[in-house]
Amino acid sequence: MPNSLQIELASVINLSTIGALKAQLDDAVSKNTDVALLGVNVEKVDTAAMQLLAVFGEKIKADGNTLSWIQPSEEVGNVAALLGLESALCLAAKG
Repeated sequence: MPNSLQIELASVINLSTIGALKAQLDDAVSKNTDVALLGVNVEKVDTAAMQLLAVFGEKIKADGNTLSWIQPSEEVGNVAALLGLESALCLAAKG
C-alpha cells in the first residue's frame, strides 16, 4: 500500500493507555492517507479502545482512505466479533 501510514498497536490497549493511542490516531487522520494497523502484539483490548478504533476506521473511510490490518491478533478479532465491530474495523467476520 503506497503512501500509507503504519501504526503499531501496544500489547495492552485500555482506558489507561487510550489517550496516547487517540493522539496517534488523530495525527493519522490529519495526514489524510491510508492506514495499516499492526495488531499482532495485542494481548488485551477493552471496549473503549475498540470503540475508539471503530470511530477511527469510520473517519479514515469517510475521507476516502483505506484502513487495513497487518496480522490482527486473535484478541482483536474476538473482541471485535463480540462487539459487532468487524465492519467498522475493516476486519472480516469469522464464520
